[in-house]
Amino acid sequence: MWFIFALVSAVFTSLSSILSKKELYTKHALEFSTLRSMFTSIFALILLFFLKPDISFGFLAFIYLISLILTAGLLFSSKSLRHLDISTYSPLTNISPVMTLALAFFFLGERISALNFFGIILILIGAYSLEVDPHHKNFLNPFKKMLKSEHYVMLFFSLILLSVVSTFDKLVVINYLHPLVYLCYIWIFNGVNFVIFDFFKFRLKDVKSDLNHNMWPIILVSFLHFVSSFFYILSLSLQFVSLVIPVKKLSTFFDTMIGGSLFHERGIKFKIIACFVMILGAYFITI
Repeated sequence: MWFIFALVSAVFTSLSSILSKKELYTKHALEFSTLRSMFTSIFALILLFFLKPDISFGFLAFIYLISLILTAGLLFSSKSLRHLDISTYSPLTNISPVMTLALAFFFLGERISALNFFGIILILIGAYSLEVDPHHKNFLNPFKKMLKSEHYVMLFFSLILLSVVSTFDKLVVINYLHPLVYLCYIWIFNGVNFVIFDFFKFRLKDVKSDLNHNMWPIILVSFLHFVSSFFYILSLSLQFVSLVIPVKKLSTFFDTMIGGSLFHERGIKFKIIACFVMILGAYFITI
């Protein structure tokens, strides 16, 4: 069942990402993130009503702190997705296992094996291939290009934050709280965070306008996003994260192949190969 859950999560993640990219053509990142989080929190509230959990205020405060990191990570993620090709953005999200591994090494004292190093090398090769230009002879040009672009920097920063959240996800779900209860609270708090942030920055002006017009596309994106999280957290509660993540990362392959074709992005075949190499790297990092 864990494999089915992880695969379903990957499919829904990909659908959500492709539709998100389409919505971000006409919405700025904070506007989109606020709308998506609002409707996702509504779905979470409905599910929480049936779960009726008993949880202490102190632990709720702890989950809220995690949600603040999640909110920042999702906002930077939306900003980068808005400006980058989805066939470039999605493969680069496969760098997140490298960041999770680094966090575990520095803060949890976990050892890095030879296979982990091999996985890191594959991911770096894949990331390099996404930006390599045959007309440039300088080997470091692709990395310089990424470091000079604020959109790439925002993506990498979002991956760091979301890797921290993933570490807490596993800790809470395995040791303290039912996975669905945790899922509901984290998304409800995330929705509250975005509404507060948008209110103080823009007084929810664009959000109100969207709600008065065609809001069904964003509702669909939110639903796909919530269902993806639902099956991911269930899979994570049943199996080692080292097995769940590579299956979940198949979403980046779908994004690159389908999303890149839909948006007529260039170099899709080469990017698909680079994405596959990075997914393979993610597997070696997490085993």
